[in-house]
Amino acid sequence: MKKTKIMASMLLSCGLCATLSAQRVENSISKNWEFSKGSGKQTPAKFWQSINIPHSFNAKDGQDGGGVRGGRTGFYRGNVWYRKNLEMPSFDASKRYFINFEAVSIEAEVFLNGKKLGKHRGAFTAFNFEVTDVIKPGNNLLEVKVNNHWKKDMPPLSGDFVMFGGIYRPVQLISTSDSNISPLFFASKGVFLTQKYDAKTKKATVDVKVKLSNKKGSQLNNQVKISVIDANNKVVCEKTEDVKLTSGKEIDFNTQIALDNPTLWNGTKNPYVYDVKVELLNNNKVIDCVTEPLGIRNYYIDGKKGFFLNGKHYQLKGVNRHQDRLDKGWAISEADHEEDMKIIREMGANSLRLAHYPQSKYFYGLADKEGMVTIAEVPLVDQVRNNEEFKKNSVFMLKELIYQNYNHPAICFWSISNEIGNQPTEDGVDLMNRMYKTAKELDSNRPVVLAANKIFKKENLEVDHVMFNNYPGWYGSDPSAMGGVIDKWYKKYGKDGIGIAEYGAGASIYQHASTKPNKQPSPGGNWHPEEWQTYCHENHYRAIADRPYVWGSYIWNMFDFASVWRTEGDHEGRNDKGLVTYDRQTKKDVFYFYKANWSDKPVVYINQRRFVNRKGLIHDVKVFSNNGETKLFVNGKLMGSKTPDKVKVVLWKDIKFKPGNNTVTVEANGIKDEITFFCDNTAK
Repeated sequence: MKKTKIMASMLLSCGLCATLSAQRVENSISKNWEFSKGSGKQTPAKFWQSINIPHSFNAKDGQDGGGVRGGRTGFYRGNVWYRKNLEMPSFDASKRYFINFEAVSIEAEVFLNGKKLGKHRGAFTAFNFEVTDVIKPGNNLLEVKVNNHWKKDMPPLSGDFVMFGGIYRPVQLISTSDSNISPLFFASKGVFLTQKYDAKTKKATVDVKVKLSNKKGSQLNNQVKISVIDANNKVVCEKTEDVKLTSGKEIDFNTQIALDNPTLWNGTKNPYVYDVKVELLNNNKVIDCVTEPLGIRNYYIDGKKGFFLNGKHYQLKGVNRHQDRLDKGWAISEADHEEDMKIIREMGANSLRLAHYPQSKYFYGLADKEGMVTIAEVPLVDQVRNNEEFKKNSVFMLKELIYQNYNHPAICFWSISNEIGNQPTEDGVDLMNRMYKTAKELDSNRPVVLAANKIFKKENLEVDHVMFNNYPGWYGSDPSAMGGVIDKWYKKYGKDGIGIAEYGAGASIYQHASTKPNKQPSPGGNWHPEEWQTYCHENHYRAIADRPYVWGSYIWNMFDFASVWRTEGDHEGRNDKGLVTYDRQTKKDVFYFYKANWSDKPVVYINQRRFVNRKGLIHDVKVFSNNGETKLFVNGKLMGSKTPDKVKVVLWKDIKFKPGNNTVTVEANGIKDEITFFCDNTAK
């Protein structure tokens, strides 16, 4: 592998900047839109719906099945229109104006006052258009033509998830001074921070690059001021330099700052984030300002010992996350993002793989604040095409991902593909090589990874570290086979360490088999008992825990998610491998298995609590406990006590229950759990 309406309430993009009328202002324009599946201006008024952004036109039909593998059918895939009356009561002709879309799926053509601003292709990344010469005082008509057609030159070509169409992330109107920190460079913030930390000298250096733009030439002689602000809002480093902006040009301003004895971004233990405020001044007056996060950290992977963060071993205990939700598709709120992160952190995970596409900048920000070591991924899934147009589009998506998220300290890896060859595909070696080189040219400090499910694919060699996907006990084999699978991949790629990008099994919370699961269900069948999922994960994680060279492992998946082609489990159109249900209301048994292993909070949890009607009178009792010696009571009678094993499991075998209702209580150092179930004594 390689080593190499806008109202008076204004939202300032830089909350740390003083309130000056000439400064940058970012206004949300996500409210009061109209939507139609018609043909735009020719569509009668009665066919327009009043909506707010975020919005998806597949929120319902994208989650109920009826499609085929690849996701090209089973839900509406076609053209739609969005429009908004954009009011400008405080228009200022001396300013510059930009419209920013954080994501539109899959393709967007944007018009303002009848003039086409441009087109953006790709469902997951932000894009900007400058509208300075088009926008006017009073009313402005903003129109967006959107489609979510499958496209042969645009990833993803395939994938086990739904391409929900719509303007599903926020929209903003940005106003700046004539000279500004450019918002046009790949729709980034125009500020790029590259940090290095020397543990011996306890000193960090930060290379700062700022994209500056001058439109009309009215402000040529300026200064750039860099301020590093700590968590107590104290300026710990400051620097000002002169800069000359040529009329009608954009330039790169480069400088370096140093921090002595900085507080490190140390994962979930101490996710310390500085703010870097970049101000553009003219005659000592701030005319533009951008603030970006800065986390000082260093990390590496040792092939034999695993992942190290700031010089100490730090096992990455991770989950995968899709962004869709029940009855919302991808059109989710900040509160939804926050709930997802809260659930993930409750379980004790310290790492994320955000599969299989760039996700919301708000969620990356939550990852920074929560200390979640994160893998950010592009949507190259299953298949690629070995032609120039597809390669260009793929590389462009990678550039957008990196430039738009460059400064997030949580992001420690760029992932350039998932399971290439899982579906019939053209050769992807050249594309992976180009993706790798692009990632390294843009960001030489972060390792590049991919997730593979075929061990001998040549594409696997085009990254720094290989991760693999495997599902023993679900897709063939037996759950106990995980150890052998890991050993096989480690033998092939182990000199650079090995990561597990996906593993797991499906489960319905309404289906239950036995307290001693021994029959593997069909992955494509309608019977996905919750007990089998737990059984698989126990075996999988035992193997992972025994192998310290596994630098990171990522459960598939944190939440159930939509998969339009699936007809399995208890609901069509659903991938039920989540540890939590699609509506986020129920945490499956296996959630508590990992919480007992990963969380620093005491956990005492009786497994199979939804298995309320049982056949026969002899059953095992399984408890997940990380709280020391655990006592079992059945119908008030003490049955004994046991110490949890290495993976926090306490098992009492062949416990006899009485016909009818039975109460099981467990207690460990003052923490109790209790369930009641019914035993049918007529069954043999």
